[in-house]
Amino acid sequence: MRDAEMIDHLVFKPGAFYVMDRAYNDYARLHRMDQSEAWLVVRAKNNLKTTPRRSWPVDRRHGLRCDQTVALRDRRTFGK
Repeated sequence: MRDAEMIDHLVFKPGAFYVMDRAYNDYARLHRMDQSEAWLVVRAKNNLKTTPRRSWPVDRRHGLRCDQTVALRDRRTFGK
């Protein structure tokens, strides 16, 4: 079973953090995670269109670029 298919069998816990690879971009599945009030941590692809909702300071000496809560702007995410 592929990782993406396995996600369909998970029960997401509200407030839990899930870490995903940047290659994962199935918006319907991501929407299901969001509806469960779980947090998604992802290393975004460079072409991912987002609008920052909130930002937190990061220590760039450790390789972090940003820490943000964002809204997706891709037309495929509308209504999801």
